[in-house]
This record gives sequence, C-alpha cells and structure tokens, in this order.
Amino acid sequence: MPLNGGLATMKPSVPRIDWARVMAFRTQRHHLHRRAPKKKMLEVVAAICGMQAQVMSSVELAIWARIEGVALADVRDALWKHRRLLKT
Repeated sequence: MPLNGGLATMKPSVPRIDWARVMAFRTQRHHLHRRAPKKKMLEVVAAICGMQAQVMSSVELAIWARIEGVALADVRDALWKHRRLLKT
C-alpha cells in the first residue's frame, strides 16, 4: 500500500542520452559542426563566451576552425584595430 494516502506515485522518466548525442550537441554548441560565414565571427565568439587566447596562434586557429574565409589579419584587426574582440 502506498504511503501517500493511497495515491499511486510515478517516477519521472529519465531521458537516455548516448555519447553520440552528447558529442553532437557539444560540436554544434561550439560551432564546430559547420563553419559560419565571415560576417558572423563576433556572433560566434560571443555565443561560445570567448576563445582561449593566451597564445595568439591558439585563438587564430580556434576562430579559423569555426569561421569560413577568415584570415589571420581579420582576427588581428578585430583585436587591435577595430577593438571588437578583447584579449584578457
């Protein structure tokens, strides 16, 4: 007999998530599933809350992996010339 006054209790269903779905979610969330157009560079960086940038080549590679047609000069200009990206 149930302890809650005779009412049947139901456990909420737990979703089953496999590693393939986890990796697909992470890949998409980090904008690695397909490269975004060059004009979306700032939006992509903002969407993933920034890039690891202690070493300049690291941030250039990370942005290149996510943005189609971006050049090293584009990243450097966004940082130093236009000041649209911030290096901390």
